[in-house]
Parts: sequence; structure tokens; C-alpha cells
Amino acid sequence: MDIEKNSQVTLTSTLQKKGFNSIMTKILLQMAAKVGNKLWVPKVPAKVLNSGVLMIGIESYGDQTDKSMNILSFCGNTNKECSAFYSNYIIYPKNDHSKTYMTKIVFECVNEYLTANHSPPQDIIIIKNGSTKYDNKLAVQA
Repeated sequence: MDIEKNSQVTLTSTLQKKGFNSIMTKILLQMAAKVGNKLWVPKVPAKVLNSGVLMIGIESYGDQTDKSMNILSFCGNTNKECSAFYSNYIIYPKNDHSKTYMTKIVFECVNEYLTANHSPPQDIIIIKNGSTKYDNKLAVQA
């Protein structure tokens, strides 16, 4: 007979470090997350909360191991409370324009939102580091 038990492995040396209460708090948070609890729920204005807004955050940076490549990492909420997320990344050539990849990111996040909610988002907000007017125009056109 198989009996499932939730567990958390911790080294004795970790428990012997200073800051025992802080360490135990982190262990308990990890265990709570493993059983499906939401650890943090952001304070989202009521106007936005149940309106079906998809917020996508995008970070772009150069690949440190392959200088000829760029990385776009992104994260988008998958529920109306903004407490569940989907994240991924795309690696692309530095000489290539990011418009194609921005479009792919938006579609990927919309599909994840649609799968989780069985309806598309009503609005999409895109937050990107170093956004220029040109980037914003491309995102809106996507």
C-alpha cells in the first residue's frame, strides 16, 4: 500500500546555523507551498482584481555565456487574483529584432491565462525594462 507523505529534507548543519527561527520559517513556507498554499497574494486594486487583466513582465539582457545571444525572460499572471504565474524565457540572436519574440511571449502568456481561466483576458498590461516608445508601439501592435 502506498501512502503519500509530504516531506522536507533539511541538513543538520543548516539547523545548527544562527537564525534558527528564520530558517524554520523558510522551511515551513517551502512545505506550505508544496501542498498548494498560496504564500503571497499581492494587493491588487479592486478595479483590476476581477476584471480579467493579464499582466506580463518582461526582462531582457545579454547572454553572459554566449555574447552573440540575448535573453528575454517573462512572467504573466494566470489567475484574476494575480497570485498564480506562468514564466519562461527565450534566447535569440543579438542581431535579431525582439518584435517577433515579444509577439510570441504575449501569445504564450495569453494561452496560459486562457487555459487556466477558460476565457481570454479582458486587458493586457505589459511591463518591460528599458521600454522605449518604439517597443511599446510594437507590443500594442502584437
